[in-house]
Amino acid sequence: MVLLTFPFWSDDPMRAVVCLLVLTGLVLSLAARVRAGDAPNEAPVFEIPRLERTAPDAAKALEAWKDQGFRIDLFPDKDGRLKSAEDFDVKARLAWNDAGILFLVQVRDDMVVEDPDPEMIWSKDSVELFVSPKVGASEYTQLFISPGCDPKQPEVRAVFNTRLKAPKPHAELKALVSRQAVVGGYVLEVLLPWANLNLTPKEGDEIGVQIFANDFDPKGARGGSFNGIWFPIPDASRNPQSLHRVKLSKLASAPVGFGASAQYEHWKDIAISVVAGDAQAGQDVSFVAGDKELAKGKLEARDGRAALSVRLPMPAAGVPTLPIEVRIQEHVAKRLELPDADFLRMNAFMQEKVLFDALCFAGRGFPRAEFEHPDLVEKLIGPYSLKATFYDAQGNVAASPDKPGRYAAVVEITHGGRVSKRFRTLCRVEPGTFNPRGALKDAVWPNSGPTGISGESEKAAAAELSALAAKSMQDALTKDPAAAELFASLWDRTQNSKELDALPLKHIERQFWVTFKRKFYGTDKLFPNAFVCPKPIEGDPAPVLRAGTPAEAGISEDGVAKIDKLVQEWTEKSGEGMTLCIARHGVIVLNKGYGKQRNGEPVTAATSFPTASSNKFISALILMQAVDQGLVKLDEPVETYVPAMRGIEVKRKMLVRDLYLHTCGFPDHWGDYYNDLEELAADFYPKLPVGGPNGVAVYQGTGIALAGKIMESLTGEVYPVLGRKHLLDPLECAHTEMETTGAGSVSTGEDLAKLAQMALNGGAYGKWRFVSKETIALMSMPPGGGRISADKSIRYGIGVKQYDNDGWSAAAFGHGGGNGAWVMADPERDMVTASTRLTNGKDYEDWRAKLMDATRAAIIDGK
Repeated sequence: MVLLTFPFWSDDPMRAVVCLLVLTGLVLSLAARVRAGDAPNEAPVFEIPRLERTAPDAAKALEAWKDQGFRIDLFPDKDGRLKSAEDFDVKARLAWNDAGILFLVQVRDDMVVEDPDPEMIWSKDSVELFVSPKVGASEYTQLFISPGCDPKQPEVRAVFNTRLKAPKPHAELKALVSRQAVVGGYVLEVLLPWANLNLTPKEGDEIGVQIFANDFDPKGARGGSFNGIWFPIPDASRNPQSLHRVKLSKLASAPVGFGASAQYEHWKDIAISVVAGDAQAGQDVSFVAGDKELAKGKLEARDGRAALSVRLPMPAAGVPTLPIEVRIQEHVAKRLELPDADFLRMNAFMQEKVLFDALCFAGRGFPRAEFEHPDLVEKLIGPYSLKATFYDAQGNVAASPDKPGRYAAVVEITHGGRVSKRFRTLCRVEPGTFNPRGALKDAVWPNSGPTGISGESEKAAAAELSALAAKSMQDALTKDPAAAELFASLWDRTQNSKELDALPLKHIERQFWVTFKRKFYGTDKLFPNAFVCPKPIEGDPAPVLRAGTPAEAGISEDGVAKIDKLVQEWTEKSGEGMTLCIARHGVIVLNKGYGKQRNGEPVTAATSFPTASSNKFISALILMQAVDQGLVKLDEPVETYVPAMRGIEVKRKMLVRDLYLHTCGFPDHWGDYYNDLEELAADFYPKLPVGGPNGVAVYQGTGIALAGKIMESLTGEVYPVLGRKHLLDPLECAHTEMETTGAGSVSTGEDLAKLAQMALNGGAYGKWRFVSKETIALMSMPPGGGRISADKSIRYGIGVKQYDNDGWSAAAFGHGGGNGAWVMADPERDMVTASTRLTNGKDYEDWRAKLMDATRAAIIDGK
């Protein structure tokens, strides 16, 4: 038996992954019996019995428990999947007594690998126990157990997560843990004292419980990493709602352990797999949608479990996708919420490439267009026809390619009463003017090339290697859109060198389509005037970030020194360099680079790192410039500014505001580099859950990319140029480069801090007015709205996120990125902080919290 009270914290490695083509249902462990009178959506309550056992002893536990305790016979992963029973299988029992809550966990594992670092126990073979005074309580405990079955880590280790807000000081938390190694696995018996929760238990009390069982197989071993979970919803380490309701009782609820997953296959079937504990073998299973029974069968004993597999037809086009109830012995055990089949078909249709006989072509006739997989397209959208209309470099319809250079193709796909459009770039070259084989005939091959073949051998085979390279080049000219875009842009620059010399080639391509679409859609007539912003400020200049003393900023010098030391330690221990800028009352108290770059060079304050989603704050400021001038209205339908989306019947029209509040219905992050994003959005529009599915916002970037297309359409300027000209250059953000709206930029802490200061100033900075105070106020988080996920403390506005959950005031706003970058402004403290980095690095959340705490503690003349 081991008594351990180690501190521990690690960021949860599990992240939900949106998959549009394959669905596997979320796992719910449900009671085998259904209580009469329970509300349909009420969480089940699991009763656990008393067991008078106060000294855990895993060697005798199986004999001592016998058939007692509440049994959990199956631990699928978050998607309902299981490894083979011989590879990894988990069973658990729960009980209680006056001393604490008891866990008996049996793990069958063919290979046990444990991490030597106490702070990384969770990353390899381990068990995690979560216990709370009640479901939803803000205070609860999380215990990580490394079983000590790895020859390199022979001792059992148990550590508490010190980042959780426990009911009592973490130093006082205790765990009684006993482990017995057995052939092919191990047994754990654990007692968590009630003192951990400050509870004096009595029969009838309810607590919250969740269990994780983690399996790690090294790279190359079968199966890979796996997280078996008994949970109602995932991610207990972040969400106190994701625990089961467990009632202290005399008797145990019936054993549970059930998993069901479903996925669409071949655009034809729904493949459903059902797995349960071996005790359920022989039980009847039925599958019901609405009032119709779709299929039925019996659970069969298989590999130490009970299992059943069925195939159902995929809903036909236009037929609603209904949830499928999996019923065991007539009781509903699982409700499989399948994604809308038509939405998935449309997503796959969007990804299908429109190909031409050649994208770079010679001759006097345009190439023929067809889908890469026409048979698949017909499965997705039904019978269709293609028609391509070609345009010259000036956007005029071209009957034939009389001149060499750029051409645009607008491909119309007629299907099911709708016409979808796709935009493609082509380039005509003069016959004989480009010969890949001739261009590569004098290629010099290195003495020791990447093939590992001797230089002499490569030299002897130069002709063959050149032929291979030439064929690859020829294939690219024929099939690769990037090749056509490159040569078309080169041709544009040749013909318009003075106008286009300043633009990178990739921006020349994007600028062509911005200009083309304005003419094609007629938005050049709606927005004929040049976009002018910012404008000279009226009156005294607005505050700008400047050097000064901590005293001027109301910050203690000792506090700045502590912050500096903390960040140095952070970068040393995490191995991730970063920039950091902190300013108050317009005075910069800290602006430095810390650590090293990947190439080993020191990071300075001028070192640019990716902004990740912090970039959404920048792109929102650009949109708000148009809002300020009355060119765009946040509560106007998007179709007002995107003609491709007009005339489409939808349940709720998508508003411009939805694009940034993550309620536009798009489920992913793409779009900036799609020249036909507006057309793709139009295809999706009827199936998008605008307003959020069931009123819940879904964090995404595609809607923000669509907002960028609106800005390009009304200004006629390609987005990177638009941002540079109207925002970054006037603010003197010399170290920021914007490529996309959502996450494709680089910047520094100082540049982001300037943007935050401008917003804090009410839209002005120095001599420039970017937007009015009233328009800046429109960016704020709507009360009670913009919620993302189960975390009710997070709200989004236009390009900003509520920051009070980081300890700042209720008015604090900004945006973070998945790589650890952030920008934040707190109006009540008149303060901005910003940071950029490459990746989160080790223990990011812990270090970030320490930095935020140290920053607030350094303030000496305010809240």
